[in-house]
Formats: sequence, C-alpha cells, structure tokens
Amino acid sequence: SLSLRLFFTIWVIYIFHFNPFICISPRFVYVTMSLSEKCSIRSDGLYDQDTLIYKGHPYISTNPGMSFMAAPFWAIAYHLIYRWLPKTSFLSHKTVHFLLVCFISFALTSALYSALTALLLALFIYKRTQRLWRALLGAFLYAFGSIAFYYSTSFNQHTAIALCSFLIFTLIFEPEIIP
Repeated sequence: SLSLRLFFTIWVIYIFHFNPFICISPRFVYVTMSLSEKCSIRSDGLYDQDTLIYKGHPYISTNPGMSFMAAPFWAIAYHLIYRWLPKTSFLSHKTVHFLLVCFISFALTSALYSALTALLLALFIYKRTQRLWRALLGAFLYAFGSIAFYYSTSFNQHTAIALCSFLIFTLIFEPEIIP
C-alpha cells in the first residue's frame, strides 16, 4: 500500500544518512552496550564523560530511555552474531563495535520512530484534507525539510518524544486514523 511505501522510503533514506557523530549519541550507545552485553546500567570502563559516581561505579548522567528501547535489538545482534566473531576480526575493534551498536540502535529506534511520525502526519493530513498530494507533501516536509531530519539520522531521544507527542495529538483529534 501507499502507506507502507511512504514509511519504508523515509526509513531507508534516514538509514542512508546515518550520522553517529552527533554529541548526544555516545551516552545512549554506551548504556545500550552495558545493558545488552553486561546486563547492567553501570558504565564501568565504557564511558567516562558526563557520569555520576554512585557507590564507586560510574553511571551515565542522562535519561537512559532510548538505551532501554534499543537494548533488545543490540542484545539480539550481539548474542546471535557479534559475540561469536574471532578476537582478530576487524569488527571486534572498539571503534567498529561502537559504530555497529550505534547503527543498529539508531536504525531500529530513532529512524523508525521518525518514519512512523511522518506516516502518522501524512494520515492525519489526508484525513483532514482528502488530498493525497498534501499528505505526501506534509510527510516529506516533516521528514526531510525540518529539524526532524537532523535528529532522525542519529541515535537520540528526540524522535521518540516527537512520535509520542504526535500520537497523543492524533488520538485526541483524529482517533479513527490509528489502525
């Protein structure tokens, strides 16, 4: 259907514009790594910036919500594929490991949530105007012509907040468009 094509088009474009070097991403990535690989929220030996020390252990000093959302995805990737790699593999290098965690976390949370928000916006506009071109224009302007694009290409919590906020707005004003 058109909705699925719109969603996957936006999602794939976000994936191809992946940007792991935005300053907030490392905090979430290291918590995701710690949750999935060590079953702990401690950042012992992983991250030493913006941390709080509690009972001798460092903890990330930011909201770990996105890390909790991404941890199951990285745990699956880590335990099924990544942990069986030989130590000499280039994928075992610390930087490559970080980028893989960041990419999988971003693709299955931030990019996905932003693409869902754009789809929801298109459905909302279509319901209000009954014009397909307006719905598509609204979705593409949101997805690629607003600040949402910047946040949708890295692993951060802004896209989840936008999805939740717009979902609540839609449920209040047009609840019948939610399948």
